Amino acid sequence: MRAQRVTVCTSTDGATCANDSWNNGRLVFIDNNGAVGDVDVGDLILSTTPALDPSIETDPDGAADAFFLSFTPTGRLAALGRIEVCSPGHERRVVNIHRSGAASLDREAVAC
Repeated sequence: MRAQRVTVCTSTDGATCANDSWNNGRLVFIDNNGAVGDVDVGDLILSTTPALDPSIETDPDGAADAFFLSFTPTGRLAALGRIEVCSPGHERRVVNIHRSGAASLDREAVAC
């Protein structure tokens, strides 16, 4: 299962990608068939995560595609990714996913 494209997308049902908020759940899958960013016949779902607490807000500001992040077979991000996360009572956090595939977390002095 190595050296294959892997995609993380927003998902409301844990089986398909949805053009919806990152709050509503996520899906990780091997994305080798059909359109990039869609679960197609033959793609293998690796994991799912449930929806976030409704008070948490996410915004894919600056992401190349607002609803999925796709990593090439070498582990590099196909396009830049950036997701802002805000939880009431906290400062905004920004998850930056770099082309290398590494992620960093920045805190911004902006209240949520």
